[in-house]
Amino acid sequence: MYQYLYAIADRLPSAWRPPDASVGGPVELRRLGDLVVLVSALERPPEANARTLALHHDVVASTLEASGTVPFRFGVVVDAADLDALGVR
Repeated sequence: MYQYLYAIADRLPSAWRPPDASVGGPVELRRLGDLVVLVSALERPPEANARTLALHHDVVASTLEASGTVPFRFGVVVDAADLDALGVR
């Protein structure tokens, strides 16, 4: 299983909700110290097309009310176990 990475956010507002659609499964928040990493589970890396690029953009754009956001480039996928090994919970 892979994790698709959208962004790392600092102090995401408590009222934040993910968009209804995403590149993979539902968008999840995983902790990395005081930050959150926005991820979705998926079986294989996504194809780059107009739809998936727009979905990625929508998730990243939803974080712009955070104190800080560092977006990942479209298509960044890591093995779920690798995130766990880095301490991303």
